[in-house]
Amino acid sequence: PCFKLAWRIGQPDSVLAEITASGWVGIYLRVLDPGEIGAGDTVRVESQAEAAITVGDLSRLLNDASVTDTALLRRVLANPALGGQARGMIRNRVARIEDQAEARRDRWTGWRSFEVERVTEEAQAVKSFHLRPADGGPLAPSLAGQFLTVRLPGPPEAPDLVRTWSLSDHDISGGAYRLTVKRLEGGAGSGALHDTAPGARVEVRPPAGRFTLDRSGFLRLVLISAGIGVTPMRAILKGHAARGDDGVPFLRLHV
Repeated sequence: PCFKLAWRIGQPDSVLAEITASGWVGIYLRVLDPGEIGAGDTVRVESQAEAAITVGDLSRLLNDASVTDTALLRRVLANPALGGQARGMIRNRVARIEDQAEARRDRWTGWRSFEVERVTEEAQAVKSFHLRPADGGPLAPSLAGQFLTVRLPGPPEAPDLVRTWSLSDHDISGGAYRLTVKRLEGGAGSGALHDTAPGARVEVRPPAGRFTLDRSGFLRLVLISAGIGVTPMRAILKGHAARGDDGVPFLRLHV
């Protein structure tokens, strides 16, 4: 039921939840050929999809956030008669459930030893560092836009250096995380990292951060960055591209 219904009957929006729960939500009609219909006209079922779902069940499904069965949701998506708005809402639900499950996979607690697998010179004072687990174990997937917290050995008789840097890639199929860091003048952390060579060891916490791509959203995506701030945007762009035809339009601005 549309929120306009609440207005029509002079009730608060909360009444829609009661109507949805009742199942008495009417039927859905799509105009195929414009024309006039009236009382006495014949209505017949021409065909019914194998993945058919009643409008009442669909309304409950769309409004019940506790439904996390992606197999059920994908069966509903297979219905060719499903409306565009409902299809988008279900696709977004599937994306959110999958992202939440992915973010919990293969995570570790505390610090974990990583080896600098290789270092790539990207631009003046900018290098990419590919970090692979020293124990050879699996990587925890990251949400596009997240960062790593890294601990580097400090100078003699000084505490270790702890810094956070954005992941500049979203693909971990190669078994390594990638950080792209600009060496800042006087920056102890960036300087220490730039001085590391392949084979060096650092300690890393699992990916974290809430500045991430929301694949469940349906609004246009706008990415704005400057300079080395492009690093999380690259991961977000890759995560967005992975959505394929389900992705929303996006605009990227970089200076």
